[in-house]
Amino acid sequence: MGRKRVIDTDELLFDEELFEAVGKDGLWLYVRLWSLAEDWGGYEPRYGSIALKTGILRMSPETVKEIIEELIILGKIVPYEAHGKTFHWIKNFLKHQRLNNPTPPSLPLPSWVICEVKEYKSKKKYASFQIDWEKLASCTSSLPVGYQNTTSSPRNRNETETETETETRRKDMSTAEPPTPSFSVQDLAILWNEAAPPELARVNLPFKRPPKAMAKMRDAVKRNPDRDWWLRVVAKTRESPFLLGVNDRGWKTSIDFMIENAEVILDGKYDGGKPSQPKGWGALKESMQRRKSDAQ
Repeated sequence: MGRKRVIDTDELLFDEELFEAVGKDGLWLYVRLWSLAEDWGGYEPRYGSIALKTGILRMSPETVKEIIEELIILGKIVPYEAHGKTFHWIKNFLKHQRLNNPTPPSLPLPSWVICEVKEYKSKKKYASFQIDWEKLASCTSSLPVGYQNTTSSPRNRNETETETETETRRKDMSTAEPPTPSFSVQDLAILWNEAAPPELARVNLPFKRPPKAMAKMRDAVKRNPDRDWWLRVVAKTRESPFLLGVNDRGWKTSIDFMIENAEVILDGKYDGGKPSQPKGWGALKESMQRRKSDAQ
């Protein structure tokens, strides 16, 4: 069973970047990892065992692995190697957990976690943990392959910044134009629900998909961050009988297909239909014309 932990729900539930990366189930898994970790934040990434401990979420080992990989990319979890094996450390664990009697570690510690084991008069042992942030930053090159550059500490970066660099950064910030509001995958999901043809299924909000699918969708939105551009894609979808179900299988497009194929939809790949008009084309064309007339 997991251990009882203190979770800062304000910080967790308002972390938009975290939510977009892992979704609602990913947030629950992140919380679950805190309860499964030892009293210094470390755990062994045995994905099958973790999946069995996700309870009613019923996650597969593959899903657990995908979500944890996203958490590593975000810098929430830091992997390290010891005795030929890979272990994980939850980066903000000791920041939020104020334990009265931390249990001494049973897993090997990373070099940046300093542990001092003490003993009560009753001979019961407890541990005291501290983080060496400088050593953490210097150890990024020795992390398992593929995980470098995930452990930078804002505190450490500020401490090593020179006065000249600080002054230059301040001038750049004072003269820079305010950032343009970003268009996110969540915004696109809202747009889809508002503007997609009535024949197509809406999506639940907040919008979520598995981590890898969400990553591809974020990339698509980064390539085309203009809301009006996506409105044109949705409008093009409205004009395509094929995407609205007039095809041999009766298949209809979804927001997932639209995002993945946005460029070719806009280029007209799915305009019209087969040379011989499919069955039901006349009725659908009439319906589309009536909808356009009502909108004018």
